[in-house]
Amino acid sequence: SKMGVAGSGKRSEILVGLSRDVRKYATNLYEHLDEEEVNVVPLIRQGITEEEMAAKEQEIVQGLGLEGAKKGLPWIMESLDFYDETPTKVSVSKFYGNLPPPLRLFMWASWNSAHATQNKGVVEALALGETPMKGAGCC
Repeated sequence: SKMGVAGSGKRSEILVGLSRDVRKYATNLYEHLDEEEVNVVPLIRQGITEEEMAAKEQEIVQGLGLEGAKKGLPWIMESLDFYDETPTKVSVSKFYGNLPPPLRLFMWASWNSAHATQNKGVVEALALGETPMKGAGCC
């Protein structure tokens, strides 16, 4: 029907715009994160103790709440892994080790796989100009 064709064109137009916006956002975000890693993180590491850093990490994780942790921790871990240049991923290991055991279990059991398909998978598809997998979403 004509309505179906028109709706299909509008959907494609929306996806193209969303894909463009995701690529622009990702570029800006990576530039910002790169700048922070070079300029801010070394200052933080010089100015606070490991105990203070662990306490701040706990505060951040608790502030996320369970639903926020489900969505946010996989992104945080992935970013830590990307920016941690140490051969043994010291920052990743410390952060992960400071997470409460139930959260580590949730990440291992389901959050990481949900992140790969429902969060990161959608963003990656849009960044490539592809249509996200049907049923994929943020939750």
